[in-house]
Amino acid sequence: MAQRPSICIFGAPNSGKTSAMKSLAHSSEAAKRVLYINADNKALPWFGSNDFTRYTLQCPTQLPSVIEQAGKAVDKDSKPKFDTIIVDTNTRVMDTYASKYIGSKEPKYVYSDDGNLVTDMNYIAVTKAGTIDGMSAWGRSAALFKDIMEAGDKANCQMIYISHMTLTQRPDGSFIYEAPLQGTVGKVGLTAWFSIAMVAKAVPVEQLVAEPDTYMLTKTESRKNTGHRFVFQIEKTSETQDYPIRAIDGMYPSSMHYIDNDMSNLLKHLDNLYAGNDTGLPQD
Repeated sequence: MAQRPSICIFGAPNSGKTSAMKSLAHSSEAAKRVLYINADNKALPWFGSNDFTRYTLQCPTQLPSVIEQAGKAVDKDSKPKFDTIIVDTNTRVMDTYASKYIGSKEPKYVYSDDGNLVTDMNYIAVTKAGTIDGMSAWGRSAALFKDIMEAGDKANCQMIYISHMTLTQRPDGSFIYEAPLQGTVGKVGLTAWFSIAMVAKAVPVEQLVAEPDTYMLTKTESRKNTGHRFVFQIEKTSETQDYPIRAIDGMYPSSMHYIDNDMSNLLKHLDNLYAGNDTGLPQD
């Protein structure tokens, strides 16, 4: 598989962020080549077809190493073990770091069941007295995030990062939707780290009528009697100029604003684009 850009999926709670991964589980063999890193400590939101390799993150400082090791892992035939790595969610990773290693008086180290230290001390800033060095800790937080992203870039897997999304106020008083992250990462904005970012949401079916007819969008209810469909918003509208959405030029025709929240379908679309194949979408 050719290396594809990392993808970030933003969304409010219950917007279909994680359930968008269900399509990757349709084939048991394909699903086993997906590593799902669970940082939110929650179950997958569907029954059956749960053959992902799943890893529950015990400490946020583990994540760079976990991604690095997964990127190097091989199967019995010495081929890469994983095609796709999902981090759910990067906002919880950084929130947990802040609560354990910045916001408390003393660091809340994590130990394995057999008593070994799990926390990576390279990301911990403490004084000689063993308390948290708050000023240095923010620098370690930024280093952790940078190392997470660099590990993903080197992993030779499709990286998918899921993020919570909230309305935040800029220093100038204006508002923007972004990941609720603190420190320098939050000030710059998570979107700046991605060339592909989209928003998971539920939209009224009637709002989809004006969209072009393509295989990437189904214009029916996701659930009966709701009147809504779960989608990825891939292009900003006049009402959503403050959404964290980015796409590579030529990825979609300009007339498209929404696609199904179907990650498998999206990755096939990217495969066709990078292979120079006809995507089957209308041309601008």
